[in-house]
Amino acid sequence: MLRSGDVVHFLVPGVQLVGRAVDVDVALDDRLASRRHAEIEVVGDAVRIRDLGSRNGIMVDGRRVQGSEWIALEDKSHVTIGSTRLVVLEERVRDSMKTAPARPKAKRTLPQQPIAPTGSSATYETFLAEADRAATRGDLERLESATDLLIDTLTAALRQGMPGDPHAVRSASNHALFLAGSRGPADHWLARVFRLATAARAALPMDALSRIERLLGPATVEARDALEVYARELDEELSATTRGRAFLTQLERLRRVSSAARAHG
Repeated sequence: MLRSGDVVHFLVPGVQLVGRAVDVDVALDDRLASRRHAEIEVVGDAVRIRDLGSRNGIMVDGRRVQGSEWIALEDKSHVTIGSTRLVVLEERVRDSMKTAPARPKAKRTLPQQPIAPTGSSATYETFLAEADRAATRGDLERLESATDLLIDTLTAALRQGMPGDPHAVRSASNHALFLAGSRGPADHWLARVFRLATAARAALPMDALSRIERLLGPATVEARDALEVYARELDEELSATTRGRAFLTQLERLRRVSSAARAHG
């Protein structure tokens, strides 16, 4: 993940664009950043970055990157883009919670994946670890199964009033958005993201909303319905803060895009 203050951007396998444009993967609210400033590539455990001919360039750990040279990033590496300083952090499972085992449909069963009691570990951690491994290997079929099961267990636990795990919620949402864009059906995965965020009472990151906006289309009936419930549930509690109002403004834009897609569908 990339962290800037209290804002976190999760990275997925493949190439992600970074910049000021609304349609990039890691959007920066920084007037010194170019619209498409840099790109970050994740392959297995390796992460690297390069400049895309930006106006102000990039710095990694205090060293200015020359031209389009790829620079490897490590845990705790510091990347400066414009006036924004990003810290590279490894994802870690934490804040575990207890849940009852889910009852997955037969088609979602993970082959040769034993689901056994794990002592103090929550059931969802099994699926979170499996999803992370599948994403690293590029195994989309296993990633799909593990992500479905991960969201099932997390949503069930949250609806039972158990304490949430923000890291797991963000990771599950990130995997689902990756699948929506690369494997589909987008409608299924977008609806799952909204329902999980509703159960967690969580504001989705701005970059996630930008990715969702690009995936919404006239066929995403289930996703639009889940979006309406999500917006309605969070409206009152988020409107009390400045950051919450900014989030709701972006969410309202998403609802307008959704309504326009419905009208033209």
